[in-house]
Amino acid sequence: MHPPRNVPVPMEGDRPRLDLSGPILKRAFETMVAGADQTGGVEQWIDALKLKSKMIQQALGQGHPADMPLETFKSICAFMASVRRRVAPYLEQPAWDGMVEALAEFLSPEAEGRSVDERIETFCGHFPQDKKHRWVRDLAAEVLHGLDPERDPGPWLTTITYNV
Repeated sequence: MHPPRNVPVPMEGDRPRLDLSGPILKRAFETMVAGADQTGGVEQWIDALKLKSKMIQQALGQGHPADMPLETFKSICAFMASVRRRVAPYLEQPAWDGMVEALAEFLSPEAEGRSVDERIETFCGHFPQDKKHRWVRDLAAEVLHGLDPERDPGPWLTTITYNV
């Protein structure tokens, strides 16, 4: 016998919970489509997302983060709304060295064997743990999503986490 449709399925462990509303999702989707139509259509949005992913892959998926020019990192951040407005203090020395160190650990082969949650938490641990630094979680999610969009949920993960 199946449980009733409106009863949430219990989750194991301390995981985020997302309560979805059909009407709210429908309205959000309709708003997105209307906005996309005004700017060239959904296809252009999809193309832009693919381009962002390609940029992230070229900048961070090849070589060591320490070899990435600061200007390249700035251009990637420009495509991340919640990051570009707040990352500025980390784009100057000595904070830039700390950012590179955090990225290097985050993207290391050793980190690839850990869960997305563990990797993001470790990355965020390099920065202050306050509301002003929520963008760090967004950056981590965007980078993982950009490097492997089919496997990693990206910014959707941070949205779910914020609503816990």
